[in-house]
Amino acid sequence: MSDLLKKILNEIVYKDLNLNKIEAKIKEINVLPKEMDESFSSVSSYFVLLNDIHFENLNLEEKQLLEEYCNGYLTHPDDYRKKLYSFLEENKYRLLIPKDKSGVSFYGVPASNYSATNDSIVFGFHFIEFDDEFPLTDEQYEIICDQLNYIEEELSKRNNVNIAVIEYNEMPLQVRTVL
Repeated sequence: MSDLLKKILNEIVYKDLNLNKIEAKIKEINVLPKEMDESFSSVSSYFVLLNDIHFENLNLEEKQLLEEYCNGYLTHPDDYRKKLYSFLEENKYRLLIPKDKSGVSFYGVPASNYSATNDSIVFGFHFIEFDDEFPLTDEQYEIICDQLNYIEEELSKRNNVNIAVIEYNEMPLQVRTVL
């Protein structure tokens, strides 16, 4: 059930934030996406929602309703799709942000560039930065940074929720020496 909900919540938040427009700008400058496991995302080549689902934020009645909608969706998708999506749309931030909003969570190695405050919607941005055939230029990286900053600053303000984006770039296979 969690995988299904995560996939749908990823789709809902991606569409709410219009990340498709950001993605189009990134594709336009020929930045290659890093391959992701299909179970993570079916809506984006670059972005994946990283937040855990916090069922504890729902009351018993809401949990039962969500379970009913999920089970119904799995057996009769046409009949339950609208109910499930509507419920998740209405409760997306409650499900994605923990009750205890204090502190920081790490999404990878414990380092500041892989962390976000607990009161944030967190997306991973998967791209290939180091490619021997098509190395990323400074201009391309600057555009990426501008787009990710736009998400974290402008879209956070517009949607009244903190949004963090964590970069997951493809590491080079060979060590590069910079002189």
